Amino acid sequence: MTIRDVSFYSDGLKLDGLLHVSAEGRKAPVLVVCSGLHGLKEWVPTKWAPAALAAGFHVFAFDYRGFGTSEGQRGRILPEEEVRDAIHALDSLKGLDEVDPERIAMLGWGLGAGVAICAAVRDPDVAAVCSANGAGDYGRTVRDATEYPRLLHWWDRLRKDRLDRARTGISQKVDYRAITNPGADAGFDLHPQFQKDIRSLGQEPIPEFTLESCEAYAAFRPEEVVARQAPRPFLIVHGERNHYMPVSEAHRLYEAAGPGRELRIYPGQAHLEMISPDNPASADFMRETVGWLFEAVTRSRKESSWSR
Repeated sequence: MTIRDVSFYSDGLKLDGLLHVSAEGRKAPVLVVCSGLHGLKEWVPTKWAPAALAAGFHVFAFDYRGFGTSEGQRGRILPEEEVRDAIHALDSLKGLDEVDPERIAMLGWGLGAGVAICAAVRDPDVAAVCSANGAGDYGRTVRDATEYPRLLHWWDRLRKDRLDRARTGISQKVDYRAITNPGADAGFDLHPQFQKDIRSLGQEPIPEFTLESCEAYAAFRPEEVVARQAPRPFLIVHGERNHYMPVSEAHRLYEAAGPGRELRIYPGQAHLEMISPDNPASADFMRETVGWLFEAVTRSRKESSWSR
């Protein structure tokens, strides 16, 4: 296995990616792993790479605009822009000698699940998709996590920022934890697994996000378009005790998706812990997931084709 840099452009911004090649000189299916909220190519995607490589995939991961070593404004997260980044990543891969362009799979983690769904809807060359601990409506996860009086105050704050942006072009910034939980402004501890993971990379989270980002995150609803993926294979995997993305989100996505869908709920599993090497169940979970995707992309095009 080798890892090499693959850069590409998205809306004029140079984005950096890593291609994990299972065997030099061999054309193979590729699994594109879309990171979650703190989109670093060396973090969550790297955890998936060993299982995916063992299954027979090459693996590609990239930093969204504004993250890691990619160009772009720090502290700005607009899911629709990240969808465009993923689409351009797909286009860049199709021209590589190692990649079989008819056997591309996407796996999205957390926020990346929505990114993968929306990118696949717009790219018929994607043969299979997996939502891993994602959501159908990211705003609903914010509402579920926030006390109603605080939520009312938050909506007022977002509206004021939107009006101010129209006049000044500037969006205020808040603690990055507020994007998923507005209660972070009142103090919200970092999740232990997140602390361990992010600092193992020798990095710190981007400290602040714009209120425009918070508003865009809350408006992101992949469940509104997920049915347009059908009937390509679509796997939903979710931890039963996920504290960021409630398990109800997996059921909502499943209900909204069309033919080709499959839902797997993992009892007792949470969020980042689900892919932690400290979790005895993580290896089986990841192996089962990438095995399902590899089988899906290696079916005949006649079986797995769909029309637009």
